[in-house]
Amino acid sequence: MDEKNRKYLINSDALQLAVAGLVIDGGYVMSAKRDAERVAEQAARAAADQLDVGKLRSGEQEIEPRQAAQAARDYLAHTDMRGTVHVAGNDVVVEVTGHQESVILSAFGKSAWTVHGSARASGIDEAGG
Repeated sequence: MDEKNRKYLINSDALQLAVAGLVIDGGYVMSAKRDAERVAEQAARAAADQLDVGKLRSGEQEIEPRQAAQAARDYLAHTDMRGTVHVAGNDVVVEVTGHQESVILSAFGKSAWTVHGSARASGIDEAGG
């Protein structure tokens, strides 16, 4: 095999490895993104369940902001993701950030990917929603 063919094969192998890395690591990144969305959704739901008991007794249904934020943070503490919680009135927004290590593309210098997820949840209202 001459030098030209050997270089072609080496480049061809590197290209195939890079494509495989995009497919495999890309799948892991997509899965991590879905996980981030699920974590954000569950944390937002946990927060939205924290109703102000005093107002509930008087017929109002409003989220207690401190308890809601703490409930979301407690949920996030049991995951490998970080997040922020915003409570405004009867709405909660949770945004999370996670990381996915590269499996193949680390050979090409990409060691990890950052993924984000966000979700909004609302407390119950008089219509039952």
